[in-house]
Amino acid sequence: MLKNRVIPFGYCMKNGEITTEPKEVYAVATIFSEYLNGKSLLQIAKLMESEKIRYNSDSDHWNKKHGQADHRK
Repeated sequence: MLKNRVIPFGYCMKNGEITTEPKEVYAVATIFSEYLNGKSLLQIAKLMESEKIRYNSDSDHWNKKHGQADHRK
């Protein structure tokens, strides 16, 4: 049985191939850099919104939980 797979943030499907999405690659690099420089997750979320980087196609709203892994099972 086939499963629908979610393509991770920073990647997209083009011509049947998974490839990087330049604006999202920039966002990922910025998120890591800002976090390592001591910014809070909330500050980073506000930065992403101010730069008009969408979290997904349904929402341009970021929150501090978007940057965290969900370890609940």
